[in-house]
Amino acid sequence: NVVHTETNLSAQLQIISMQGQEIGEIVVLQPGRNIVDIPSVAKGLYIFRFVINGKTTFKKIVVK
Repeated sequence: NVVHTETNLSAQLQIISMQGQEIGEIVVLQPGRNIVDIPSVAKGLYIFRFVINGKTTFKKIVVK
């Protein structure tokens, strides 16, 4: 599975299950478009935690 993401600044991405379990390693994103290989995970809802310049943002992602 891959996810396409775009950012203006460098960022760190961590994938988290709805049970709070961190999945895979922290991914460092470069400014611009990024393709992130995500580990094989079950279908369901996941949270992407982005850390940019010390600020944390969360985004819910559905894996089908």
